Amino acid sequence: MILARQAKKAPYSALSCLIAALTALFFACLALLPEETPARDAVLGRWEEITVLRGAPEQTDTAYRKREQLLRGTLVLASPLHPLPDDAPPPDTRSIRALVGSYLPVEGDVALCREAIYALCRLHTDHDMTGSLIIADGAVSRAQQDQRLREAFARCQQVYPLSEAMRRAKDLVPRGGESEHQTGWAVDIALSGPLSLGQQDPLARTEYGQWLGENLWRYGFIRRYGTENEEGNCENIHLRYAGEAHAAAMRALNATLEEYWALLRREGALTLQKGGYDAAYIYCAPCDGSGGCFLPGNDAAQCSADNAGYAVSLIPAPR
Repeated sequence: MILARQAKKAPYSALSCLIAALTALFFACLALLPEETPARDAVLGRWEEITVLRGAPEQTDTAYRKREQLLRGTLVLASPLHPLPDDAPPPDTRSIRALVGSYLPVEGDVALCREAIYALCRLHTDHDMTGSLIIADGAVSRAQQDQRLREAFARCQQVYPLSEAMRRAKDLVPRGGESEHQTGWAVDIALSGPLSLGQQDPLARTEYGQWLGENLWRYGFIRRYGTENEEGNCENIHLRYAGEAHAAAMRALNATLEEYWALLRREGALTLQKGGYDAAYIYCAPCDGSGGCFLPGNDAAQCSADNAGYAVSLIPAPR
């Protein structure tokens, strides 16, 4: 009787073993599948060979970036709306003439961050700027910026009443902490040579300026302000070095620096493609109470704060 009962149970035991084996095999197969990554099928912007996609592969490596490092990044905002903190670290700048001699056409002793100087050298090598423009201004300290404001106020005071003179001076020259020139990444250029004054856009007034307006992004520069902020003159056209990947992304998105940061905060991650292949991954995250941030990537990642509570990490895609 006992043997008969065991015989009856045997088929059910075999079936249970089969189900358990198939279940184990199913989960084993799942483990072999690649990890799911954020969807990257949404094209957010495209320009020539550059495409910006929504999302980026998940990164397992993260590193903590200190506030001082992030505030030296290429994307830091410095404006009346986002003034640099009083204790912001000074940028690591070099005199252009001390670094590259007379290779670049410079007016006076202009200093910039090293990467921006080398980017200008690459631009000059590809498209000789001699006789076409002059590098007129670069990095300044907070004290130098405040001195410029006082000088502008003194000039305006000769023409306007006191309150109006101060307002106009502030419109012309930002206060200390509110100028991008304090980041070390901003450079002013002045066009030289024959000018076509019939063009409203200063860069459109020379053949070299037109080429520059179309190709700045290839060397990591962006046209920071529109023509309405330059008052139609041919001097002190304001450029900003953002790095080649970020400049390419902003060109493809047709976005200003503020619009680019707003997109990064909203999306959290972007993929930059060049010629149909991944070129870089860009990640954005909020800073902590000290102004630092855990960001994806190793020490080679390019990181920057926005000076408004967020930070970004750019990681070149593996080739």
